[in-house]
Amino acid sequence: NHGLDLLRIVLMFLVVIMHVLGHGGILYELRPLTMRYGLVWLVEGLGYCAVNCYALISGFVYFNGKYRFSSMARMWLQALLYSLGIAMCVWILKPDTFSVRDLISFLLPVSRGMWWYLSAYVGLFLLIPFLNAGINAFTEKQTKIYLLVLFFVFTYRKSLFSIIII
Repeated sequence: NHGLDLLRIVLMFLVVIMHVLGHGGILYELRPLTMRYGLVWLVEGLGYCAVNCYALISGFVYFNGKYRFSSMARMWLQALLYSLGIAMCVWILKPDTFSVRDLISFLLPVSRGMWWYLSAYVGLFLLIPFLNAGINAFTEKQTKIYLLVLFFVFTYRKSLFSIIII
C-alpha cells in the first residue's frame, strides 16, 4: 500500500526531528511563551503522535499478514549494525567516556533495552500469532467489549493504580 508507505516515511521523519529536538537540547534552550517555543513543542507533540501511528500501522500490516522470523532477524541485524556504528563514533570522538558496559549495551541493543521501541517491537512480534488467533476467535460483540475495556484501562491506568495503592 503506497499510502501507508508514504505515511511511514513522514512519520519516521517526525520521529527523527523529535529526537533532534530532545537529544539536541533544542527543547530546553528556548524561552517559554515565545513563538519558537510554541512551534518547537508543537513539532515535539506531533513526533509523539508519529510513534503511536507507526505502531498502529505495524499492527495493521501484521494482522493476518505473512509472519516471518526472517523479517525480525533482518531488523535486529540492522539495529545491531547501526548500534555498532554509533559505538565506533562514540569510541573515536569521546574515548574517555566509553566503557565496557557501554560496549555490551551496544552489542546487545535489543536485550539491553538500548532502543526501547525495537525492544518492545520484538516482544510484540513474538506475540503476533497468538494475538491474531485470539482476535479471529472473538465475535464482533466480544471485540467491542474488549476494545472498550482496553481503552478505559490504558486511559485511566494511573488513576486506577493510585486507587488500588490507597
